[in-house]
Amino acid sequence: MQAAQPPVQEGPRPVIPLNILEGPQQRFYTFCAFGALQAFKAYELYHEIDEIHSGIWGFKWFLVDTLFLLGVWSLRIPWLHRPLWKYVMYILLLNGVNFWLFAPAQFADSTNSLLSKINPHHLQQEMPYYYEENVEVLSGKKGINKLAEGTDSSHILGKHTVRILPHSTAKINPDDQCFCLPRTQSGEDTNDINIPVILNGTYPESIEYSRTDFETKKKTIHKLDIPSSYFGHQDRDVIKERRFNILAKIPGSYKLERVVDQNGADFRLYKKKAVIVSCPEAYFGGNDAPGSGSEQSYCVGDHLQDLSFVVRGHPPLKLHYTRRINGSIVKIPIEDIRPDREADLIQDIPSAAEEVIEIPFNVTLDTPGEVLYKIAKVADSCNNVHDYEPKAYSLGAKGKRHFVVHSRPNAKFECSMNNPMKIQASEKPGSGAKIPLRLSGTGPWEVKYGYQTWEEYESNDVPQFTESNTKKLSVQNPRTDLSVSEPGVYTLLSVSDNYCSGEVILPDSCSVVKPAPPTLQIDSSPIDSSCVGELGTALTLTLTGEPPFTVYYKQVMEGSKKAVFSSVHVNKYRHSMTLLPNMTGKYTYDFWKVDDKNHMGTPIDIKISQVVHPQPKAKFQMERREIKDCVGGSTNLDVVLSGTSPWTLVYDVIYKNSRQSFTVKDIHEPHVVLSPPKFGLSGKYSYSLVKITDANGCVSELDTPDIDVTVEKTGPQASFACDSRSLTFLEGEKVSLPVKLTGSSPWTVSYRAVGEESKEAHQVVIKDPNGGITVNRPGTYELLSVSDGYCSGLISESSKHCSASWISRPSVKISDSKCALDERHVYIAQSVCEGYDAGVDVSLTGQAPWVLKYKREWTPANGGPTQKEYKELTTGSPSSKIIFRTSPAGLYRYTLESVGDDVYTKPVQVDHSFGKTVVEQLVQPKPVVEVVEPKSPLFKCVGEKFTDNQDSILLRLNGQAPFSLVFEIARDNVLMETVHMNNITENQFRFTPNLHFREVGKYTISVVHVIDATGCINQDVVGAKVHIEVAGAAGISPLISQRPYCVGDVLSFAMQGSAPWTISYQFGEEAKTEILDRSKFERVADQPGVFSVTKVCHQRQGNCCSQPQDLTYQIHALPSVRLSGGNEIEEKILEGDQTEILVEFLDR
Repeated sequence: MQAAQPPVQEGPRPVIPLNILEGPQQRFYTFCAFGALQAFKAYELYHEIDEIHSGIWGFKWFLVDTLFLLGVWSLRIPWLHRPLWKYVMYILLLNGVNFWLFAPAQFADSTNSLLSKINPHHLQQEMPYYYEENVEVLSGKKGINKLAEGTDSSHILGKHTVRILPHSTAKINPDDQCFCLPRTQSGEDTNDINIPVILNGTYPESIEYSRTDFETKKKTIHKLDIPSSYFGHQDRDVIKERRFNILAKIPGSYKLERVVDQNGADFRLYKKKAVIVSCPEAYFGGNDAPGSGSEQSYCVGDHLQDLSFVVRGHPPLKLHYTRRINGSIVKIPIEDIRPDREADLIQDIPSAAEEVIEIPFNVTLDTPGEVLYKIAKVADSCNNVHDYEPKAYSLGAKGKRHFVVHSRPNAKFECSMNNPMKIQASEKPGSGAKIPLRLSGTGPWEVKYGYQTWEEYESNDVPQFTESNTKKLSVQNPRTDLSVSEPGVYTLLSVSDNYCSGEVILPDSCSVVKPAPPTLQIDSSPIDSSCVGELGTALTLTLTGEPPFTVYYKQVMEGSKKAVFSSVHVNKYRHSMTLLPNMTGKYTYDFWKVDDKNHMGTPIDIKISQVVHPQPKAKFQMERREIKDCVGGSTNLDVVLSGTSPWTLVYDVIYKNSRQSFTVKDIHEPHVVLSPPKFGLSGKYSYSLVKITDANGCVSELDTPDIDVTVEKTGPQASFACDSRSLTFLEGEKVSLPVKLTGSSPWTVSYRAVGEESKEAHQVVIKDPNGGITVNRPGTYELLSVSDGYCSGLISESSKHCSASWISRPSVKISDSKCALDERHVYIAQSVCEGYDAGVDVSLTGQAPWVLKYKREWTPANGGPTQKEYKELTTGSPSSKIIFRTSPAGLYRYTLESVGDDVYTKPVQVDHSFGKTVVEQLVQPKPVVEVVEPKSPLFKCVGEKFTDNQDSILLRLNGQAPFSLVFEIARDNVLMETVHMNNITENQFRFTPNLHFREVGKYTISVVHVIDATGCINQDVVGAKVHIEVAGAAGISPLISQRPYCVGDVLSFAMQGSAPWTISYQFGEEAKTEILDRSKFERVADQPGVFSVTKVCHQRQGNCCSQPQDLTYQIHALPSVRLSGGNEIEEKILEGDQTEILVEFLDR
């Protein structure tokens, strides 16, 4: 069971519920409002400087800030709600700032009155805001510091100076630095080191210091006498810090032993020392890379064991080096480098001797590419750093080692034991199989391989390779072939490229065989016929080798000089075939060569002879089995015969259900053409070969395929499909006249245009029965004839004509009745004023929408060069308007260039030969007015007004006279009066407003618009304004209420109004007038007398003077004192001693 939680005490609920506006948002808006109020306050403070000193603005902001803070308190905003007394404190603090900002003079008076009651001298000690270093004195001298030297010291007689000298101290190496001497290339120390010594107190005359050697531990004392001019012209008795440098050229430990001043007194010495060591250095050592730092080549996996870093300096040392592999840089540090024996700290002198330490650097190169090791910097135990990365401090070859790491090559065969390479028997002597060899790396390569005969390979489980059965091969190409001539097993043993030894990868062995040539055995048997005897022979081919085989043979008939060469392709080892000659005679079948997969052209010699009496045969020699023709036509049929001539051939013609036989006798040639009778009826005719009889009386029934002929009743027909309508097309384009065709594709159609009977007809080949004839000229076209691949056809008389016509091009013309046409056939539009709307109406023909392009040319009114540009107008109405450009002023010329519509998408150029395509318009410029005088703001005083001879405003008018002007007069951006001036005939006009300045403020006289004789109005007049600042009389008030004033006091006054001021005052018998740029006037009373301010004026704002009252002050002289009898005495004592000073006061 959980313990009961104590109730949470909630604060007062905010006035604005949090579900409407969350707490952070309420605070955000509150801070924004407060910041905006303070920003506006700063704006008024800066821009209303002439009026803020009246106190009105300060009272206003007192109310605004007070009400705002009380409003924030009443809203009870979370985190901003505090007790009311805290908000009262905030109000008092904020209004104190307002009082200081808006009434500085009153604030100063109140503050000074309060402080003077506490401490009368407080004003000169604690008010630096009103007391500055350099203030003029009433007598006219400048540059006097009134707090130290502003008064006459004649009332102080005598001077007694006491110098208290502290004990002098000397400190060597005040910043506890550890110095190092740079080394030369040979390793010797060079240059010098200045060891700083700080001397406080009296002037030193000699310094003794010691140097302890690190190696020998010997201590050497050195003494330096300081010349009197070493520290320049300095007061030897002035206690100050002096710096002296001890020049060190040798490493060691330096320590101050004694410092003596000019009086023989010893300085107190700090127990400090300066350690000077040789600067650390580092370089590469070892034998793995040459001293030149040149590029070295290595292989992946190589070990660099002899490479090392040599570091010289005072341990423990730090070394940083960089490793760059193929552009990737890694910085590697080596920390705490020290010798094997335990070393002490550098502060112990015996351990400060430098050490030369060699760091072994064992590297395994496992990434191919460029490798660069470079020493970056080295640091010793004193934190002396030698940075080698800048070029000026580079070590050169000693500081870097550059390697190129190459990938190790590999080698393999692109074959295997299961897929042996074969030696082709048909290759040239000395050649053999080519084993594909693939290499990687950088050429050239050296490949070592071994060879085993098949007997050695079968008898040895482990291959045995000696010098007798191994060879080395030099290879230039990574993809090459190993040429071998002996069968056996070839094994890769090793590979190396131009840089590295490599690895043999699988497959590393390849078998090579030498196939035996193919052989052929033929078994033959004659094919007999009871009628004629032997018709041919049946052969059985038996082959050895590797399929596929190709057997070549020739067939020679006795008495014929021509042999028939043939070949047969066999994919197996046994094949059957028959040889059946077509003609009677004695034949010899000569098989003369055979190929297999591995051997080409293996010669053989097998001959078979036979006397053949072939059985008679006949067949159609036609590729097409279906033929088309027309009634009244005929078809010739080609037939090929074989056997013993002469022959008798019987064939049938079948039509529908009837069959008619035809016999052709005494055929002596093996080729005959059958010519059946012409077709009298339409339908399907079939031609069939029935039988053939040869010279021996042998009859063969024929079963050859038949030939079918389809006979059409009529031929092809052609007609136009224009449907008695005229086709339309664009000018310059083509149109297809639709044609309907019957019959067999393709058709040859001839046509011509009506009216061109004297010209040759056109022919076109059409493959589509719904095709067309393409023409590019308008007119009526007539079909003349048609034919397909079989017959000539007919032309339909009712549809043999078709018409085509062009679609009218779009056109455009200017149709504005308000434009006049001049003798150039150019339309002149009515001139307009600059910036007014204008345009011209145009009429368009064609099909909407239209795209009209026109050229616009503009010649400036001042006669400058003509500018041209091309514009485009898209419209859907046949009556449209081109909008004119009317700014800037000048002569505009518009030329219609081209027009396109929905049909003619390619624009059609406008014909300018008849004119009326150009319109011009003159755009009149707006009149311009500018203020010539005054160029700068005017300054007036309250109660003054404009005068004709001094304050009139000179205006310059550009345009055509007469002009009319409208002026507006405003005070503080509030309009007071509007003035109209008409019928101004001059281009320069003086305007004197009837204006009486009765109140302080900023007045503005503006020209709001101007009209000239063309009627053009310029209502956007820029810069035609005159600003007048009206101020009240200048004032002055004292900042310090002090009575009486004495010599040495400062008279301070606050100026009222706007800077600069002219102030007139009188001191004694002398009157002065000065110009003051700041709001405070101060003078130091350097002598007794009467001072009074007589007049204060504004210098720029028409003087606006005032004559202050009650600003006259009596300045009294100071009392006198005498020190040490009026003599000048200087006395020196050490710290802790005492002396006496005699002071006598005198009356004046």
